[in-house]
Amino acid sequence: MWHEYGRLIFVGLGLNDEKGISLRGLEATRTADSVFIELYTSLLPDFSLQRLEDLVSKKNYFGFKTNLEEENGVSVIMAARQGKAVLWFLATLLWQRLMLRAN
Repeated sequence: MWHEYGRLIFVGLGLNDEKGISLRGLEATRTADSVFIELYTSLLPDFSLQRLEDLVSKKNYFGFKTNLEEENGVSVIMAARQGKAVLWFLATLLWQRLMLRAN
């Protein structure tokens, strides 16, 4: 899954591991200025952050659910305003709220 709102791009993590990310999502991540990942509610059985970082050749900023909720996603929105930002997610209400706010 891949949705773009301005310069904030939402990329689904898949269902099992990092190999579930779409090719479009990988391309967007590789060319992003900022990358956020929501792992607090993203429980993928065989997911490895190290393998994901190796796959996209980039280190990630961790936007834990509590931080994003407390600041209402401000750091993600600000990063999108300054360049191209990608948020990796597993379907949750959190990313839906951010998608609405970014729009």
